[in-house]
Amino acid sequence: MSTDKTVPKGGKICVTGAAGFIGLYIVEKLFERGYKVRAVVRDVKNEEKNKYLKALAPKPEQLELFEADLSANKYDEAFEGCDAVIHVASPYIYSAKDPQKEIVDPAVEGAKSVLLAAAKSPSVKRIVFTSSGGAVIHFPVPPKYKFTQSDWNTQATLQTNAYFLSKKLAEEAIWNLHKEHSNEVDLVVVNPLLVFGPPKTPFLNVSQSNFFQKMMLGQPTPGAPPAAGITDVRDVAEAHIIALEHPKAVGQRLFCCSCTVTWKQITEEAKKQFPEYNVIVETNNTPQPDWTIDTTPLQELGLKEFIPFEKMIKDTVEGLISVGAIPDLRKKN
Repeated sequence: MSTDKTVPKGGKICVTGAAGFIGLYIVEKLFERGYKVRAVVRDVKNEEKNKYLKALAPKPEQLELFEADLSANKYDEAFEGCDAVIHVASPYIYSAKDPQKEIVDPAVEGAKSVLLAAAKSPSVKRIVFTSSGGAVIHFPVPPKYKFTQSDWNTQATLQTNAYFLSKKLAEEAIWNLHKEHSNEVDLVVVNPLLVFGPPKTPFLNVSQSNFFQKMMLGQPTPGAPPAAGITDVRDVAEAHIIALEHPKAVGQRLFCCSCTVTWKQITEEAKKQFPEYNVIVETNNTPQPDWTIDTTPLQELGLKEFIPFEKMIKDTVEGLISVGAIPDLRKKN
């Protein structure tokens, strides 16, 4: 185990879920800051998905692919020689035949396995764990309520929202287990709200494929939240770098949220910016949320300003166009 828990500049960082929407942006920022990356992916032979990771590396030797998934207990080997771990991987599905087995158990057991493997490692100094606003927010929200680091989602169940339940239970599990291993490894948690922003690949996540893609194609968007806290993937990636590097981040839950909006506001803004598209503008007059998310801890550590709402919408749609997820219907000047 390491006695000095400072993550060295230019060290090697293990990133699980590295080929995903958030993971790719984190890997990109790690390379920008001079780190080497061991990227944990489900299939090292899947060239179609892994080519986006490889394209990010300034030099081929700065990137190493390692094959494992949440059900494979290979983290001891994955973390060998790494200075820190950023654990992004988690089942991102909202419905399943067996939500306990397919959503909750992999998330919880994966979190525990990561913590135990990192604690045993002689080189790993810090874990950055990607949780979710779903582990925090609970409804109904009291008037003018501000969610803080002490809040937990107390209402998610297997029946109502197995994904939110999985994020809550996984985060609770890693915090509880860390109490026994705080001398061996540091822990920081990042809690993004609903994540938008431009995708780097055509392999879309739920918020992009179920919400944005369908919205821009004039299709219904069942399941879209009437109101939500939203954030941009680029801010989420920056939050992870802060969590990795800042000494005062240790032991904190860092909430990442740009603003709270209604789905009607999102559809109206998309239609305003991209009038050529048959955007289905929401007609439900859900009131503007009066609850807020306390992002002060993250801002005090260095993320001074979040990407604003209008730019988030613009860049998300343009990103979907760039990866071919929706056709380019914009008028050419």
